[in-house]
Amino acid sequence: LIPEDVGISDGALLNRELYIYPNPATDQINIRYPVSDIRNSIIIYDLFGRKLEEIQATQLQTRIDVSAYPPGVYLSVLKNQNRILGKIKFVVK
Repeated sequence: LIPEDVGISDGALLNRELYIYPNPATDQINIRYPVSDIRNSIIIYDLFGRKLEEIQATQLQTRIDVSAYPPGVYLSVLKNQNRILGKIKFVVK
């Protein structure tokens, strides 16, 4: 299962402010979000809750290579040191 800290906390961003495109993807995804901070990171989980990678998210947009990911559904979590800021699912085909 996905770790408990993946849940959205009070005062967190709404998913409508977190965008992934293209979705579904084949080679890469772009994740856009309204908060920029040097402590932010994006964590990618598979549906079994395994952490696949963690990327520093210091800009308002991050590009991630998903060409090596098996086809399926994944969860992208935007977080800083203290809390989850948002989460969104994406599909790799």
